[in-house]
Amino acid sequence: MKKKHTKKQKIIAIVALVAVAIALVLFIVIGIPMIKDYKNSGYNSKYVYDDVSLVGVWQEKDFENNTYKIYDFRNDKKVIVSLYVCGIEAIRDELSTYRTEDKNTLIITYTVNGNPINGEYKFSISDDKSTLVLREGTKNIVLEKYNLEYNEDTSIFGTWDSTEREGVSYTFNEDYSGITTEGEKKNNILFSTQGDKFNLFINENLPIDGYTLNEDFVVEYKYEIENDTLTLKGSDGKVSTYQRRK
Repeated sequence: MKKKHTKKQKIIAIVALVAVAIALVLFIVIGIPMIKDYKNSGYNSKYVYDDVSLVGVWQEKDFENNTYKIYDFRNDKKVIVSLYVCGIEAIRDELSTYRTEDKNTLIITYTVNGNPINGEYKFSISDDKSTLVLREGTKNIVLEKYNLEYNEDTSIFGTWDSTEREGVSYTFNEDYSGITTEGEKKNNILFSTQGDKFNLFINENLPIDGYTLNEDFVVEYKYEIENDTLTLKGSDGKVSTYQRRK
């Protein structure tokens, strides 16, 4: 004769089944994607640092709004961390250092407002030495060897005088800073090139102290240099030309 279950036991059994069903759904919806993300992230938990591969310049692989970080790990255990917008360096930290612990633990000591702050990551580097993964908790920061095509054109360096307006000129320095001149008025600028794109940031657009450069404050032109003449074409179709100063 089968033993009858009490009403309480039936309720407990139903609740348990519901809980199992919910757990299964959560695993399918959250757990499986996380496992796939972990496997596809490039992070290798068995990686052992070889004391050489980390040194070099690394850029964030996935970024939005043309804003990305670059890490420059040096042999002297210093790391220069820079934030770039459209190829223009917005923030540069030259005071940070790094060290390794265990087989694959990386400690980066950042400098924020003069104060040291430690960031701890598990890290690995791909076999072909092209990808660096910093793992912080469940978050992966994927970096690649620097290969962005910004600032490859060195022919733009120098001073250029407007062919249309007297007293108007641009000076472009080799560190991608410069000066725009209009009569007695001068403004500091930052700039970058990418293919036929020329990105310009004028500091007068920063009336608020401490404001951080972002994509909205970068003006983009199409540009061309031919026979010592610089041609800039704005998004509005307006064309300006400048002659290289001898």
